[in-house]
Amino acid sequence: MSKKTHQSGSALIVSLIVLLLVTILGVSSMQSTTIQERMTGNTRQSHLSFHAAEAGVRAIESQLPLSPVDCNGFISSFFNDPQTIAVDSGQFVTPNANELPATFHSAYCGPMKKEFINLGSGLTNQAFSEIYTVVSVGSVGPVETRLISTFAIEVN
Repeated sequence: MSKKTHQSGSALIVSLIVLLLVTILGVSSMQSTTIQERMTGNTRQSHLSFHAAEAGVRAIESQLPLSPVDCNGFISSFFNDPQTIAVDSGQFVTPNANELPATFHSAYCGPMKKEFINLGSGLTNQAFSEIYTVVSVGSVGPVETRLISTFAIEVN
């Protein structure tokens, strides 16, 4: 006596459900990978813009001791050529062409008595220091980083 077994197609339904689950898993992992790639790109852009802004601060700070400006309360703003640092009238410094461009803005605060300055070590017993505020902006793609640095130069 043999019983005839009648298949109801359950194997096909189970395999289609398994295929659907694997497809959903694959799509979600691809979305996760895409989000991680975007986060990595944003992190890279923020690092590059920070380093460009920091290079701008360092470039103008390196020029201030060499060419101190007159006490006019303002050095320059940089709207026409964002890669040019104007230290004093007629004196310009351009960063390395291989570096990322940064815009610079420096305000001269004037001489200040040392007793009002708390800048840490490195200053001697001079009576005054000239205080500069350097603002540098680095932009890479949609990311923009602004760095503000206060810089003191001893007056002899």
